[in-house]
Amino acid sequence: MIKLSESVIVRHILEYLAFIGVKAGKTKTMGVKRGNDYCFDKWLYVGFPDITGFYKGQIFFIEAKAGKNKQSDAQIQFQQMCKEAGILYILAYDLDQVKAMITARGIQV
Repeated sequence: MIKLSESVIVRHILEYLAFIGVKAGKTKTMGVKRGNDYCFDKWLYVGFPDITGFYKGQIFFIEAKAGKNKQSDAQIQFQQMCKEAGILYILAYDLDQVKAMITARGIQV
């Protein structure tokens, strides 16, 4: 089995969502390098997922992970907030997990 990096998994998810007509985008959660320093946006919500999607009045979030990577505590808290608000949050290690979850919610080709 080929191990994909997190960035490749994110790209596959975004390409698939675009293909089925879902508006989605990647969240820039890393800092921006300026010279030898990294600058971080202090207003970015800690734990915000990698992908935000919109479909027929619904918003959903996808946190992509690769291999044995796990969510941070802040990501788990964000997931819990989504659950309490009735917002779809997908923790995805591959594209098939995303397909299954969004199909179950009625988002499909």
